[in-house]
Amino acid sequence: MKKACIALALTLASFSGVAANAHYEEWTAAGGKVNWTTGQIAAEGYGLPPANAMGKAGPLLACRAAVVDAQRNLLEATQGVRVTATTVIDNYMLNNDEVKSQVEGVIRNARILSRTPAPDGSCKIEMAISLGGPASKAVYNELYQTAGLQSWVKQPLEWLAMALIPNAHAQDDVTLQPVPWLDDVEKLNRRLSVLEQQLAAQKRDDATPVAKKDTQPTGLVVDARGSNFIPSLSPKIRQLRGGVVYPDSAVEKSERLLERGQLVSLFARDVDFAVQHPVVGSRPLLVKALRTYGDTRTEIVLATEYAQRIQQLNESGFFGEAGVIIVLD
Repeated sequence: MKKACIALALTLASFSGVAANAHYEEWTAAGGKVNWTTGQIAAEGYGLPPANAMGKAGPLLACRAAVVDAQRNLLEATQGVRVTATTVIDNYMLNNDEVKSQVEGVIRNARILSRTPAPDGSCKIEMAISLGGPASKAVYNELYQTAGLQSWVKQPLEWLAMALIPNAHAQDDVTLQPVPWLDDVEKLNRRLSVLEQQLAAQKRDDATPVAKKDTQPTGLVVDARGSNFIPSLSPKIRQLRGGVVYPDSAVEKSERLLERGQLVSLFARDVDFAVQHPVVGSRPLLVKALRTYGDTRTEIVLATEYAQRIQQLNESGFFGEAGVIIVLD
């Protein structure tokens, strides 16, 4: 019995160590810490009592000053959080009053994690905020509205180019769309057809959602280790020689995903930890990334078969509820 208890304690200690090391954290110039696994930002603040403070008022005033300092450090840390590979939240705060208002509101309502008065009368405060919620929703609204506008402008220009130089466009089509790609799609379609037939054969009455549920993943884990991928608020998953499959490029479908201020993805350093995370449920789909896309470091490329599967799930509204975790080095 004693040996069993010791073994259990060692197992729990080992798991706790893995969980702690599995979090993806970044320190900012302001002394704040961004935890991309929990979607939180934390910062410390320090305060001293006024010179004329008397008695017990001194430590209280020191802690009040420490709160102000911690909020200032939180704001600086939040402003530096990456939205894309080339932009940070501060870029959106400068150009959008709604983003600025929401971020400042979140900072004002930051949670106090600890308060530590010192014998010399000074005080240290640690505070934290969540990246998800009103602030990220405001950033996403600005980001995807801008992306939608760019798409609206780009499509007529592409149509005009096709009308003016049809011969050049025809030649491009021949070289950019190799025939083997169609074979991959056809193989995937056959697999999906077989799966649908099996589900139909198992259907007996109205209680059959249990069988269907067991065949569906509950979340997505992308193993991007070995690439130069970096975390951001708006990572993108692309198909090999294709477009973005997650989040959906259509503005209306992106709004469905982000309407609650849900982060596009969380990040971790360990695959085993990621597949057991509650965010991705009990049966996550695990895929391996091929590489990053072009010169960007916040967009990842998947093999065609995986990308097609994700696109299918996205079109069914799957990611409106399911979570995503990207595993990095």
